[in-house]
Formats: sequence, C-alpha cells, structure tokens
Amino acid sequence: MTLLRTRRRRGFTLVELLAVVAIIALLLGILIPSLGAARRAAKKTKSQGQVSALQKASEMFHNDMDRYPKSAGSNPFESGTGHWLSGSQWFLLELIGADMQGYVKPDDTNDSDRNGVIDEKDWRDWYSATPKRQYPRLPLYIPPDGETAMSPEVYVTKFPRAAQLPAGFGYGSSEWKNSRLPFFVDAFGFPILYYAANTAEKRNAVWKGGDTGRYDQSDNSMFTGGAGDGRYNKSEPGWDLTGLGQPHALKELGWNGPNNAPDKPSFTGEICNVGIFNNTSSGSNKGRVWPQNPDSFLIITPGADGLFGTADDVRNFTVGG
Repeated sequence: MTLLRTRRRRGFTLVELLAVVAIIALLLGILIPSLGAARRAAKKTKSQGQVSALQKASEMFHNDMDRYPKSAGSNPFESGTGHWLSGSQWFLLELIGADMQGYVKPDDTNDSDRNGVIDEKDWRDWYSATPKRQYPRLPLYIPPDGETAMSPEVYVTKFPRAAQLPAGFGYGSSEWKNSRLPFFVDAFGFPILYYAANTAEKRNAVWKGGDTGRYDQSDNSMFTGGAGDGRYNKSEPGWDLTGLGQPHALKELGWNGPNNAPDKPSFTGEICNVGIFNNTSSGSNKGRVWPQNPDSFLIITPGADGLFGTADDVRNFTVGG
C-alpha cells in the first residue's frame, strides 16, 4: 500500500499580515496627500481660468457700454435706497442679467410704463416671467452656469458649511431681493469678488469715511466683513464660508492715510502697488498709496482656504506690484 502524505498549506503569519497592512498604510499616506494636492492645483488652475474669462467679459462689456460693470449701489429691484447690493452681485447682473438671460439696459427705450422714470417697477418687469413686452437684452458676456453662478439662497443649500447668511442678504421683499440675486462662484465653491475703480478719484487709493478713493472695501463687505468705512456705511461681520469661524483678512481696511504704509494683511495692503509706494515721495513722507488696476477693476477669489486676503487668493492683479 502506498502511503499518501498530505502537505500542510502554510498561511501568512501575524507578523507578515501586519507588515502588509503597514506597507499599504504607508502607500496611502503618500498617495492621498498627493492626490489632494493635485486636485487643489487643478481647481486653482480652473479658478485662474474663470478670473481670466471674467476679465475678458468685462472688457467686452466696456466696449459696448463705455464703462466697466459697476460694483456699488442699492438693489434696483427694490424701492428706496437702503437695500445695498454687493459688488459681486452687480457684476453678474450686468454681465448676464438677474435671470442669466442677458442684461436689460436701464434707459428710456426700456421704460416699461412710459412715465419717463426708470425705477424698481421697470427692473421687475424686465426680468419678470410675464413682462408687459419684450425688452432687448445685451449679449451674454460669459456663459451662464448653475455651478459657477448662484444666489445666496441657492448657495447655502449647496454648501451647508456657509449656512449663516450675512444680514445684508436679507434686504428686500421682491422676487429679486438681495438673497436671490446671484454671484459668480469659483472652482473651490467660493464667491468671486468684484470691485470697480472710481476713476474720478485722483488722490486716495481707497474710500475712508467721507473721503472717496479709487476702490471701496465696502462694495463687498457682506462677503468679507467691514467696519462701514465706505459708501455702504454698515458694519458687517463677513460671511463664514468655511464654517470654521475664521475672519477674512480683507475685512480690515488697513488705510493709514496718504503716504503711510497700509497695514498687512488688509484690503489696502492687498491692493496697494508697492512699487509705486517705494518709488515716490510727497513732502516729509515717502510713498504714495495707490492701487493696482487703478483704471479698471479688481477680481478676487479666495482659493482653497475660503479666506479672502491670503496667499491662496486668485486675482487679476499681482500683490505688491
């Protein structure tokens, strides 16, 4: 009789299994941060593309209207002057219209009731689902997109981290009250700020109290926060976009008067042209505090950290200069 021997199958030992798990964990520890960095880099590149596209759209608007989109003023759909609208919302309104079907030019040819006055009733009719008549629209200067343009009301449903809307978005009672007028959103899911230059100002870089300036920090203080130094004279805490309670550096005006270096980080410190400051003199104080892009506009998006005024920001200007 032949004796059959059964060979015992050898399995992994506990030490070998632990070694395999450790190697996998090590590989994941190397790979996951790399993937995260690659995703962030891709989103930053996309955000840069958005800023570039918005620049081009603004130039096309300028060619047609002989001015850049505005960034200040009351909500035109509301009566009275107390319903201040953010610069970012004015930006989208003029580039693609409240309903994202094109901007209606507010002039006498579009006076809905023919009374010689353009008021909130006209604005409401222009963008009504059932207008009194059809109104000509300006071109869509940038393609509308539900992922890159949304109202505050829609934004907080999509991004619950930012669920606490600033009080300024609660103004108004019409279909197009502040909380329903959209703004542009970057690839990271954060709002894009827009500031139009006040080219009539020849002295100061920024608004401070009663003194006008090239740029007004309060144009977007509903987003960044602010102390009410500009045309919009209400103090705002800013929008906590990340849900982490971190303030935006652009909340601080940082203006120390002409010829004095602005505070950093701050709005003035962010937009000041350092080259001009370092190479000019006036009286006993050296340095003229003058902004980047003094004759056009500023576009700022916060990048990955969701905070306006940090190194993550994507802009249409160079900090420092």
